[in-house]
Amino acid sequence: IRAKDPGNFFFVHAGDINEGPMFFYFHGKPEMTGFNAMGLSVGTIGNHEFDLGKDVFFEALGYAEFPVVVSNLRLKDGTPAPLPEYFVKTAENGMKVAFFGLVTPALAFVTKGSEDFRPGQDLPAEAERMLSILKDEKPDAVILLSHCGLDADREIASSVAGIHAIIGGHSHTLMEEGELVEGPGGWKTLIGQAGSYARHLGVMELAVKDGAVSPESTWRVQELDASVAEDEHIAALIEPFRKELEERFSEPIADQPVDMDARKGAIRCQETNLGNLVADAFRWKAGSQVAIVNGGGIRGDQVYPAGKISYAEINKMMP
Repeated sequence: IRAKDPGNFFFVHAGDINEGPMFFYFHGKPEMTGFNAMGLSVGTIGNHEFDLGKDVFFEALGYAEFPVVVSNLRLKDGTPAPLPEYFVKTAENGMKVAFFGLVTPALAFVTKGSEDFRPGQDLPAEAERMLSILKDEKPDAVILLSHCGLDADREIASSVAGIHAIIGGHSHTLMEEGELVEGPGGWKTLIGQAGSYARHLGVMELAVKDGAVSPESTWRVQELDASVAEDEHIAALIEPFRKELEERFSEPIADQPVDMDARKGAIRCQETNLGNLVADAFRWKAGSQVAIVNGGGIRGDQVYPAGKISYAEINKMMP
């Protein structure tokens, strides 16, 4: 896609780059290594970047060779987080584009690791503040990278004039077509979101006429299925991490003194020792009196034999 119009496409990301076992073991280095090699232009942060706390959050961002922007993230004392609020770049065709980012105000509710941060809650007000700052840059287009969810994106677009497009995340919405939302004074903002897990690539072609979004602007999604060839260079960069992850996954991390029953006929229909263990673990971690666990969320459909247990087996139990 970039080769069709070199210098006039930006490759962007709307957050949740880091998550799960790979993040747990490598603190963001494999993901950032891949995105660096892919030439990511600019990204923002999602809630999962905070899963392992403040130190790992900044460690992961330190591997990025591209700007990561967020405008409504503050430390718990109220001071702005030490990250850029925006990024401006001029395309080959002379179009000057400004990017800013917003993270979900519900950060504290969706990841415990964000306890050292306080996101701004009034998203339209945060967007207005950024537009005021960006006036001095005189951009031809302003793009919001939002990790707030589609409903929040619609609210921002309908409340604020001056944002040309919103590339969204967080709600994992697969939008086959773009949504043009009308805001104050008839201003229109184009919204696009490309689902989750890199199953699709979102492609926005933004046309601006007389300072406003032109009806010629489009949004589409391209499925990243088996017909899209793997890039050998990227695969080679990531392979050492994959091998190490496989090895570390199989390392024993605890003793399992008895057989644990995860057979469907048992775990979904009656009390089992594994169901009790998972519920007790949740109760212990949350410091609560009661924990309720969906038996169908405990997987594997097998009896896990007594002995040493690895992260791989726990991940199979609770994928």
